[in-house]
Amino acid sequence: MLFGCQSSSHTHETDLEKTIESKLSDKTATEIDLNEVTDFQWAKAYVFYPYTTDRMINDQLGFSYNDPSNIELRDDITLLILVDRENKVHYAEVERKNRDFLNGEKEGYTPNNAIIKITRNEGG
Repeated sequence: MLFGCQSSSHTHETDLEKTIESKLSDKTATEIDLNEVTDFQWAKAYVFYPYTTDRMINDQLGFSYNDPSNIELRDDITLLILVDRENKVHYAEVERKNRDFLNGEKEGYTPNNAIIKITRNEGG
């Protein structure tokens, strides 16, 4: 038996992935503004790093969600999850390629606080 709110649906936002990748390909880019790269309404956004468990994701989201990206077993992506007011999940798998998002917002990002900083590793 599940308690609490469960996500009723999710959308793999491949267009968002392409837009983010395009912005990240500019090696001088130091941040991503989620308001500039999304074309849908969202209330909260979260960044999850490789090997994050489903339980950790669920704890952060505040409802039960079955992660289709399998980030718990991967080290090649950062998972970006955006949730709308009805708990519909929009997610993007962002390839790491010698760069990472700095998760400066442990409680999640909002449309009023939507800037994610980028860090680049040596050679990136």
